[in-house]
This record gives sequence, structure tokens and C-alpha cells, in this order.
Amino acid sequence: MTGPVDDRPPILVIEDNATTRKTFRLTLESAGYRVVEAHDARMALAAIEHVWPSLIIQDLNLPDMDGLELSRSLRERLGDAVPIVCVSGFLSRLDEARAVDVGIVQILVKPVAPMQLLDVAKIHLTLLEVANFGLGRRVLVVDDDPLQRQLSQIWLESAGFEVSVAADGTAALAAARSRSPEIVLSDVLMPGLDGFGLCFALRTDPLLAHIPVVLSSAAYVEQDDRELAFGVGAAALITKNDGRAAIMQAIGEALQAPPRPRPKEAVGVLEARRANRALWQLERQLLENARLRKRTEQQEAQLSVLAGVAESLARNNVDDAVIGEALASCLDTAGISKGALYTAKPDGHLVLQHQIGFSELETSRLHIAFGCLRLFGELADEGHVVLIPSERVSEGVAQQLLIEIGTSAVLVVPVTLATKTFGVIILGARLEDVSGEDALAFARVLGAQMGQAIGLSRSFASLAAGERRYRSLTENANDSIAILTPDGVIRECNRRLAEFLGYASADELVGLHIRDLAAPGHAQSNDQAYRALVKAGPGRSPPTELQRKDGTIAVVEFSNAPVTINGEELVLTIGRDVTEQVQVQSQLMVSDRMASVGALAAGVAHEINNPLAAATMNLELADDLATELVTAMGASPQLVELQAILHDAREAADRVRLIVKDLRIFSRAEKDQRGPVDLHHVLESTLRMAWNEIRHRAVLVKRFGDMPRVEGNESRLGQVFLNLIVNAAQAIPEGHVDRNRITISTSTNGLGTVVIEFRDTGPGIPPEILKKLFTPFFTTKPVGVGTGLGLAICHRIITGLGGTITVTSKLDEGTVVRVSLPASDSSVTTESPISDVLVAKRRGHVLLVDDDKMMGTAVQRALVSEHEVTTLTTAQDALDLIAAGQTYDVILCDLMMPHMTGAEFHKHLMQSSPE
Repeated sequence: MTGPVDDRPPILVIEDNATTRKTFRLTLESAGYRVVEAHDARMALAAIEHVWPSLIIQDLNLPDMDGLELSRSLRERLGDAVPIVCVSGFLSRLDEARAVDVGIVQILVKPVAPMQLLDVAKIHLTLLEVANFGLGRRVLVVDDDPLQRQLSQIWLESAGFEVSVAADGTAALAAARSRSPEIVLSDVLMPGLDGFGLCFALRTDPLLAHIPVVLSSAAYVEQDDRELAFGVGAAALITKNDGRAAIMQAIGEALQAPPRPRPKEAVGVLEARRANRALWQLERQLLENARLRKRTEQQEAQLSVLAGVAESLARNNVDDAVIGEALASCLDTAGISKGALYTAKPDGHLVLQHQIGFSELETSRLHIAFGCLRLFGELADEGHVVLIPSERVSEGVAQQLLIEIGTSAVLVVPVTLATKTFGVIILGARLEDVSGEDALAFARVLGAQMGQAIGLSRSFASLAAGERRYRSLTENANDSIAILTPDGVIRECNRRLAEFLGYASADELVGLHIRDLAAPGHAQSNDQAYRALVKAGPGRSPPTELQRKDGTIAVVEFSNAPVTINGEELVLTIGRDVTEQVQVQSQLMVSDRMASVGALAAGVAHEINNPLAAATMNLELADDLATELVTAMGASPQLVELQAILHDAREAADRVRLIVKDLRIFSRAEKDQRGPVDLHHVLESTLRMAWNEIRHRAVLVKRFGDMPRVEGNESRLGQVFLNLIVNAAQAIPEGHVDRNRITISTSTNGLGTVVIEFRDTGPGIPPEILKKLFTPFFTTKPVGVGTGLGLAICHRIITGLGGTITVTSKLDEGTVVRVSLPASDSSVTTESPISDVLVAKRRGHVLLVDDDKMMGTAVQRALVSEHEVTTLTTAQDALDLIAAGQTYDVILCDLMMPHMTGAEFHKHLMQSSPE
């Protein structure tokens, strides 16, 4: 089922301005027309594929095609049957000629009033309805204006007439005598033989007197002109401003009416009347031209000032002074004596901002707008220019205002931009100076210009304040802030980023790529990580290593977010310096790893110690037995050899004991407890641990001098010395041991400071690397070999003890590391000598508790010759025996045992059997 057929004549409206297009549509639809809209040429050409318009109303300024070219395309597709009316704000004579050439039947100048639009539609659609009105009839069109002549020819031909044309009266008379037309349509004001003369000549010619003549004019419009037209025999005198409908009606009536009588007045009288009207018309035209010239000059001056103001507003940072100068220039050019600008505050209250031409006494009242602030505000909010005196303002208020301002009229001009009202301008002048349409138009433009000026001024102020806030926030931020392209080029950055990376100013960083700031070996990975982050959207990057200008390494964590600035896709990045945090984390990891290694070493040392102690004790017993056998039986070769073997075994076991002891030094878990430390003892232990690194590379030289103990931590100092000794050894290639030296010397300077010096004969350290030695994560070792934290940790430990650590080096000569530490305030303590072994006076009862059976057996074997020894492997068994009544002179107990430790056993024993 289909809907009702819409038989209303379709009108195609082609207009890119949405407001104008809507106005046209509503106006035409109100008169019963169907409207098809198109906002550009492409849409218009597509529309005529579906709808055949009865009329086209087309703007000549379109975004996608020249309007005249579109008219040509429409004419080629639709033919001559569809009238095209063009609309434009301004057309040159050349454009008018082009418009006629492409088949445009009428030109309307914007703005187009609704009634004018309806008249145009009615005329052209009526012409379509009577398309055969002039069929078979000849008309002679006479007009000295070629455009008007051609336009008339077009719309008359569209009505079916056969049209011939002439440029003046003489040519028209000759054309009529050559081929007689059925009607003549002639302009009046023409050079040579004008319209009146042509009509008189036709009406007095016996062969042409039957031809009706319709005169049209834009100048001859008075009653005397009509009387003269009828006097010379014209059928009608139509004003061109009446439109083509009136002309067409006059042509129709003239063709149907009987021929008008010939002129009755004498030729001389009519000629005198015609000359008199022509002379009067010329005088009027001269006066009108002079008036128009003066008006044009005044408008030109006003437009020039307004254009200058607009140019000034576009070029300058608009401030209050610029606004005042612009207002003064405009009023001076317009000849307006007094003016005042009031601007609206955020609460809507009007405040005087500028005044021109008012006396000091008047200015005092001007601040309160002569008591009319509220009235001015209400009028401004309505958005229309109001002339006082006016029906809008009571007579009493108006008269009082005019008296106070001292003028005969006041214009209240709203200052607006788009839909926002910024204030009001009060213009005082003579009534005749501000009551005309030109003055009102100037006032409207002035209000718009001042609105633009104030809007720009406030926008500039807001932008400047925003810029200052932005700069203040970014420049004083603790974090680094930058704007980058998606490719990684720095467009803008704050001072903090420049300082952080060691640059003198942010300008040095602008234009650099993030690859330029990457740490050595990280350029490609940093670039790839950045691009991946940009692609993923807002997010945070993992810690990224950057290289400062001085070559040191910094670690930064970035937060990135995409932003659009002036239509360009960019990336806002905020970077936080996490170098110290990462250092601490890494040091904690190293410390944790070292603690794990230490715990493992302590466990290993403990596990080795027990069997080692058993082996040592058994070897000692065996050695003693061998000595007794030699004494009792004599030194046989076999016994002597056995003694030598046992002696070597005891030395080997002692070496293992020392290694275990050194391991325990580096595995202690105390929290940096300080006390007097014997550095020689620590150095000896360290050298034993590092010996495997030294012996294949260099000869070790020890030059230990007398020195006091230092206040420190034995484990931490051992860590420092081990790191320095291993570094010295690894700096020397393996082989050629006899050519290289590692010298360790100790001494005390005159200030009582202990100095430990580590000197090697390696290749030396280049100056550019020397200054980075204590930088965390800096290492010259291959990836996976070093963390770059060793010397940084050494520096932290030594400085933490109040000491210093320095490095000097010469290429091809070697390196010297000097550690200085303050001496301990405690006096040097010496170990008491071990007294001679005492022989027991009686056999005692000894309880031995040790989970290691081998150790227990060894101790029992050592004591059994002089004491009664009971051996148990658990503390609980020992408690059970004592609880059962067993008593012992001495209890020997291991500390580290499963289930119950030696300390726990002692606690239980003190509770149950304190004696």
C-alpha cells in the first residue's frame, strides 16, 4: 500500500548556510510549496536524479563547486524548462554576465526578505503554468542594459514568446519597421531616443500604430511620468521594482486590450513635456547620485575604520587600551559626539569601562548611567539597537536622559558576540545623525566589533592566565613533564627534565629523539617500548635507563597519555626519577642474595665443622698414640712415616679449619654491629678467600705496618676488601704472574687515620670511566658478569664508617685504591695466653650430648682415659636420664641440634635441675 501522492510543486533550495536554508524552507512551505534541500553542489546533483524540480533557488557561493558551474551543470541536465534563480551577497558585472550566460533567470541579493522570496516563487511557477502564454507571438525588448535585456529575453522566451532585442529607441524603431512585433517592452531611460520617444514614434507611424507598448522604468515612477506615458500612447508604465509578475500582467492586458488611441497632443507639446521630464529626471538623478556618493563616502570611511579595527583585533593581543582606541576611532569617523562603553561583570552588573566626549561633571553621573543602568542592561539583553526617544522607553525617562547627556538622541547598542552579551554602548548625537538606517547598521556593526574585541580580550586574558598556570605547574613540578610526538621526538618539556638530565635549559632537549637520551645499548629497546606504550594508550612504562649529559645513568619511570593539541596527536609524558629507588631495590636484592649466600655458607661451615672437629680430634689422638709408641718401642721407620703422615693430615685439617673460619666471617648475620676490628686479621682472611683469583695473575706483596684497630664491622669490611682485591686481580690478564704485582699496604698517617692501599700493575682505567666508578649500575664487565653495584656498595660502607675511598689510575701503569678509616677510640686488647693443660685430679662423670655420632665418639675417645663419659644424641634423652636420678659433673652439649637446641636444653635443665 502506497501513501498519498505529493502533487505540490517541488522547489530545490541549494544553500550551504543552514540558517538561511531553514528560513527559505519554512517560508516556501508556509505558502504550500514542497522544498527539497541541498547543502552543496554534490548533494544538489544527486537530488535531481530523484526529483524533477519546478524551480531552483541556488546560492552562488558553495563549498565544493563554483556556483555558476553548478548552474551550467543543472541547465545541461534539466534543459531550459526549469528556471534557476541565484542568490548572492555581492555580484560583479562580470559575474552577472556569466550568470545570464549559464541560463540564470533572476539574481537576488542577500539578505532576501520572505515576501520577496514568495513573489519570486509565484512569478516563476506561474510562468510555468502559462508556458504557452506567448506562443506564436513576437515581442520586441528594448533596453540599453545588456544584462537586463538578456534576462528579459530569457523569461519571455520561457513564456513562449519569440523575442527580438534592441539596445536603444532608434534601433528598436528600425527593427519594428523591418519586422513588425505584436508588442514592445521598452525601458524608458536610454541614450538617444528614450522610451517615451520610441512610444510616440511607434504610435504616430500609420504602419506601427497598432502595436501596444509597455514601458518599464526604475527612475520614472511618479504620477507625472505615468501621465506622460499615457500621453505618448503607452499601454502601461510599470516600475521595475514591481517585479516580472507585474510586467507579465501588463503585457497580457496590453495584448488583449483594443489598441490605444493615438496621441492627441501636438508633437511640440509632447516633446516639450518629454524633455521637461527628462531634464527633471536628470536633475533628480544628479541629486540622488550626489547623496549616494556622500553616503557611500561616509560608509566607506566607517567600513575602513571598522576594517582597521578588525585588523587590529586580529593582529594584536587585545587589551583595554586597544578597545578604547577602537571605540574612539569608530565614533570619530561616524561623527558621533559622545559615547560610553559599559561591560558586564560575571554577576551581570554593568560597569563603565570607556567614555568619549563627556565632560568631567557628566562623567560623575556617567558611572551610574544617569540612573539608567538597569534599563540599559534590559535593552542590551534583548539584543537590538534601540533609538531613544523610543516607544520602548517612557517619555519622562527619555527626556531626562537626553537632557543629562546633552544630545537630542541616544542609541543603546548591545555589545554581543554570538549569543553572549558583554555589555552595552551608549551613543549620543543629533537625532538626524543617528536615526537613519545607515546609522543603525553602523551601530549594529560597532556593537558586534566591540563584542568581538571584548570577547577576544577576555579570551586572551583567559589563555594568558591558563598559560601562566600551566607554566607554573610544569616548571615547578617535582616530576619531569614533556610533550612528544608519537614517534618519540620531544616537542616541549619543563625545566625539571632538563635539570634532571644535566642540560642547561629545556630548549636543548626540544627536537631530540628519545633514542638520543637512551643509556648505551638501550636506544632500540627504549624506542620499541615507547611505541608499544603509545599504541596501547594511557599507561606506565617500566623503569627506563637514560644517559645524562655528563654520561651518568639515570632511571626514570614514565606515565604516558595521548593528547590532541591543535588537531595534532601527541603524547603527554610525566617522568619520575626512580634512580635511588632502583638502587636501593637492587642493593636490597644484592644484600638479600648475599644474606642467602651467607646463610648457606654458615650452614656449610657448620656442617663441615662437626666432621672436621671429629677428624681433627681423632688425628690428634692418633698422633699422640704414635708418639707414645715411638717412646715405648723406639723410632722404627714405619712409626716415623706414620707420624709424618698424621702430621700432614693434621696440617691439612687445620687449613680446612681456617677456611671454614674465614667463611664464617663473611656469613655473620649481625645488623652492622660495630666494634674494634683488627684489619690485619680481616685482610688475611680475605686474601685466603681471594687467593685463587690472585695466584694465576700476579705476585702478592704484603706491606703491613703497625696500626690501631678501627671502629667497624668485620663482615662489612671483609666484603669491601674482598671486592677491591678481586677487582685488582681481574684487571690483570691471566699468565705472566712474575711480571705483575698486587701490593696491599697498611699504615697510619699523622692524623691517626688508618690507610689501606690496594695497588695493581694492570692496564689502568681511562679518565672518562674513572669518574663513573662509584655510579650504581655502571660496569665495564660483559652483561651477566657484573651488576655495577660492587664499588657503589663499597663506597656506601666506607663512608658510612666515617672513612673515604679514592681511586687514582694511569693508563698502562696501574691503579691505586686508597681506603682511609678513623681509628677506634677503644684501647687495643690482647688475648690472654693459654695456660698449660691441667691434669684432672679425679675421674669425673661427663655427659656428652651431640646429634653427630662421629663428633660424640671423637670427644668420648679423647676423654675416656681420664673420665666416665656418657654419650647421647638428643637433648630429650639427656633430660630423661637426669630426671631419673643420674648426676654428672660436667655436661658438654652441641648448640645446633634438631628437635631441641642446646640453648633450649639448658633452659629446661635450669628449671628442673638447677644444681
